[in-house]
Parts: sequence; C-alpha cells; structure tokens
Amino acid sequence: MQSLTGLAYTGKQQKSIDLAGKIQLSDEFLIPALDVNGLPFAALQGVILTPWGLSLGTQKGLPANMSVLGLRFFEGKQVVFDLPAGTLQISAGDAGPPPAGWMAVPYERMDEGLLLHLADGKKTYRLVLDTAASISIIRSSAAVAFSQVAQCAFDLGPDLPCRSITLALPGGKSVSPLLMPLPDEFQADGILGTDFFMQMPVLFDLQHQLLYLRPPAG
Repeated sequence: MQSLTGLAYTGKQQKSIDLAGKIQLSDEFLIPALDVNGLPFAALQGVILTPWGLSLGTQKGLPANMSVLGLRFFEGKQVVFDLPAGTLQISAGDAGPPPAGWMAVPYERMDEGLLLHLADGKKTYRLVLDTAASISIIRSSAAVAFSQVAQCAFDLGPDLPCRSITLALPGGKSVSPLLMPLPDEFQADGILGTDFFMQMPVLFDLQHQLLYLRPPAG
C-alpha cells in the first residue's frame, strides 16, 4: 500500500464472509489511477486484506504477505487465465473476439463473482470461478440428493470422509468437486478452483460481458 501513489482510505468498511463462515470487516481504500506495464487502470476500489479461506486437511490458507486481485480490478479489460501454460494476459477491452478454438459459454455475474453452470446429467450447478482456490467444492446438501456421490482420497482431516461428484467439461474433460458444508450466506452451489483451471484456458471479456473456454484440440 505504501508504494502506491494516490492510495487513500475512504473511511468505510466492507463486510464479508468466507467459506468457513467467518464474518469480518475490512477497511476500504481507493486508488484513483494506476499504470501496470503501460496498461491504465482507473478508480480501483479495494480493502485491506485479512487472511480468509477454508483450509482443508493439511492445506494452509493464503500467506500473510500475499495480496489479491479481485474481479473489479479487471473491469473493462480482456483477461486470459491460462494456468496450464502458467500465464496471465491482460489487454484493453477493445482487443476484439478471441481467435478460433475458443468456445463462448453462458455465465452469471453476482456479488460472489462469475458463475459457470455445470451439470452431471441430473442437476445443473451454479459454481463461482475462484482462481485463488486450490480445489473445487460443492455444497453437500445441494448434491447428495441428486448426483452420484463417490468416495475420494483427499485428506480432509480427522473424522471427515472425502466425497465428490463428477461434472463434465467441454472437450471430454471433467472436474470432481469435493462435497462440503458451506455457509447459508453463500448463494452459489460451490466454487471452481485450480483443478478446473488446469483443464483449459479461460478468457474473461469484462467489457462485453463474455466468457470463453478453450477446450483441448481434438
């Protein structure tokens, strides 16, 4: 924060709840303008980071010295998140449509982020795209009565059995979210984490409100 020119507190606080059900208040700030490698960003609103998240088994949460870029940072931009290649590309929103090979997919946008709809043949799930999550999760109460539940080997800790379902992705891929209880305040059915993003690149066009996936060729 101290190195960002123009950053100032607004005097307000934002209330949030994480997937573990922890409620917290964070101080809000505003950055009038920011230049990142020649790409301009304006009126960036954010909050002071308080570590959050749902730790599973032996996994740890975010390091104390890490910052987070939220969805509003990319407003008006086109973003290619290619986790298989280990790259993140940000360009101005007028970059035009992506080349051949990208598939436009429907999505929702709500306070929790961008929601992708995935189905297993019996039920369609509304899942938040979460690039900071290490694994995908679905609310157990939303899945048990509808989908085929399988046992899995992920270590969730003592007395917590691992259960999952499998959801089909374009290009013959699939993702198997873990079933976990989630807070009632969380409106979606779950989240899609790194195990989803490792399957294929994702393109967010936040100027034209479009979302694309690039399934593997063939």
